[in-house]
Amino acid sequence: MKGLSEIAQELLAVLKAGGEEASRAKRLLGCLGEQLLLEELSHRGVGAKLTGGNRKAVDLITAEGKRIQVKTSLKGTVVTRFYQKDFSKDRPDVWVLIKVSDPVEYYVLSHEEIGTLQLARNRGRKDPRGVDNLAFGELSQFRDAWSKVRP
Repeated sequence: MKGLSEIAQELLAVLKAGGEEASRAKRLLGCLGEQLLLEELSHRGVGAKLTGGNRKAVDLITAEGKRIQVKTSLKGTVVTRFYQKDFSKDRPDVWVLIKVSDPVEYYVLSHEEIGTLQLARNRGRKDPRGVDNLAFGELSQFRDAWSKVRP
């Protein structure tokens, strides 16, 4: 059976190659992140379930009702698309940004914290045309901040 680092390297190679397979690899990476988070939450005694569908603002809901957006990356930055999404109808309480590495790194932020960080990274612009992202290196204070997931 392949280890997480082998799977991550294969996904990264497919993403770099581009094309239709890269689109599929992006979806698989997102699913991998959601499954990693479900496992981590279970390990921490927090029940959660996946929400259905694709292109949604909330990926998981905890048993206590916390709404979680999951973003996963193999690189030093993670795409948030914060200002490219409409959160007026469906807004997460918490974002968990996952860096697939050995070991896996989890960064837990409130929706407001993500907004503040993204606005700073965008130099004050709320541009719906770009692709918003954050650098993991700037998020150390949010690593393993699991108290935001608990009620």
